[in-house]
Amino acid sequence: MNKVKVLVVADRIGWACDRLSRPLSEIYDNVDMSYFYTRESRYLNTGYGKKVGNVAFNEELAKGYDVIHFHCASAAAIHIRDSGFKGIRKIVTKHTERDDNIRWHLFDDIICPTKFIYEQMKSKGLKVRLHHVPYGIDLKKYRCLWEKPSENTIGYVGRIIEHKRFDHILNAAVDANLRLISCGYVENPYLMKRPRIKNKISQGKDYDFVTFLPEEDIVNFYSRMGLFICGSEPNIEAGPLPVMEAMACGIPVLSTNIGWLKDWGENEKTFWRLEHGSLERWSKIFRDVYNRQDIRNRLRDNGLKLIKNFSIEIYAEKLMKIYEE
Repeated sequence: MNKVKVLVVADRIGWACDRLSRPLSEIYDNVDMSYFYTRESRYLNTGYGKKVGNVAFNEELAKGYDVIHFHCASAAAIHIRDSGFKGIRKIVTKHTERDDNIRWHLFDDIICPTKFIYEQMKSKGLKVRLHHVPYGIDLKKYRCLWEKPSENTIGYVGRIIEHKRFDHILNAAVDANLRLISCGYVENPYLMKRPRIKNKISQGKDYDFVTFLPEEDIVNFYSRMGLFICGSEPNIEAGPLPVMEAMACGIPVLSTNIGWLKDWGENEKTFWRLEHGSLERWSKIFRDVYNRQDIRNRLRDNGLKLIKNFSIEIYAEKLMKIYEE
């Protein structure tokens, strides 16, 4: 029996999506990787891809495959509208819980990483196949080092963008007399300087921020955190992946009830829930949980048990079964 030939198409090299798309081509010999944008100016140096030697997606390339799995719905819809890709099965992953204005009927299958996205797409009455496939991460890379974290230190990893509320996390950390170490991509530089960040807070004194870290350093970075903080707004993110990575590294997670955690987490067991409407209470929660080693140990141990069910291999296997249908 001939294997189905699959082409995976991501947006640009180095984005978080690389951690979900690239491994498929590394695990399976019948899956190839490509990108909508391969120009060096579009490269994001996160350590999850290489600047050169990447394959650019185009219509001619697509003709050699049975299945195309897109990871950028907006760009994919334009290509399908213009070219059609007749006889090729078109799959797309919806990576956000936002109700995007996309021509979803152009696809044959939609991968839904969260239950919210699955129900959202189901309600549209589309004549497409829907699949609920939660994200997975590389548990060989992201692992607990069982090292003592830095004193009075909590952490954040992710983009600096409005809905992630980095400024609220930073203010709360300083009010709690905790140092915030953070790493990510500054999508909106204003958010690093905006009035909501208190005037007395300064980088280097109250917090550390690095734009990117080499991939081999990220586990050590997570291991310095006594707590990992995610304060994202609801019904936007399908992960986020740093929550899963931190949990795999044995870091107790404090987070709003979003995405993957909303589906699989359990408050005060696998993570500690931050309420969306109680931003003023976050500093007290940060300090109270940090001071309770028994709570931190419980969140760590239960988080490590939970994340074992969400490896990149399990994620890839579920996708392969869909490709082969």
